[in-house]
Amino acid sequence: MTEGVSSVMTDGVTSDATTDSDGMKKGTATTDNSVTDTVTFGSTQPTEGPKDMITVVRGSWIDFDLEGTPLEIGCISPPGSGEQIRVRFLTHGGNPAGNLKIKLDAQATYFIQGCTNKKEKFNMPSAIDGEYIWRITKTDGRIIVECNGTEVINFSFADSTKPACREMWSEDTATLEFSEEDNASYGYRWVRTRGGKNERKRKRGKGKG
Repeated sequence: MTEGVSSVMTDGVTSDATTDSDGMKKGTATTDNSVTDTVTFGSTQPTEGPKDMITVVRGSWIDFDLEGTPLEIGCISPPGSGEQIRVRFLTHGGNPAGNLKIKLDAQATYFIQGCTNKKEKFNMPSAIDGEYIWRITKTDGRIIVECNGTEVINFSFADSTKPACREMWSEDTATLEFSEEDNASYGYRWVRTRGGKNERKRKRGKGKG
């Protein structure tokens, strides 16, 4: 079980960004006050990060280690809404480390830029209390996506026939960014699955750009 969770959040986010060729924004995001989330884990069993979602600020770069920390995204958009989740991952140098799009049409689809040739169909589980919690995990050369605890996507980038796909997703992730085109995600949080005593601190101040 989680020994202690503390979360302090402030308002006043401003950004100054430009849009690149992928429709994603790059630039500077600042806050009037920094934000620090501290989570301490003392169990040898799998544990989770903060229970509450952190509000998505689109076009802002967020420090995130996807290799060691699965990402959860909160969404209330059902299939047929036409809304989408769009998140990309970047290296320490700001180079692409992955790009995922989930489109919530009547038939839900996903698209992994540089890896899939077209939108791929998948079936979504039912909402839980009107909500969908998406979990993105990068492990053993695969991108695994779960929705409300049900695995819906399991893609092996390590076995891709596209060299660019293998190279991009094999990069270590340092930051993530929600696209301005993302109109489904309302919040995100990290998920700890490693055992042992572990403390993670996250500060949000100036973005990268």
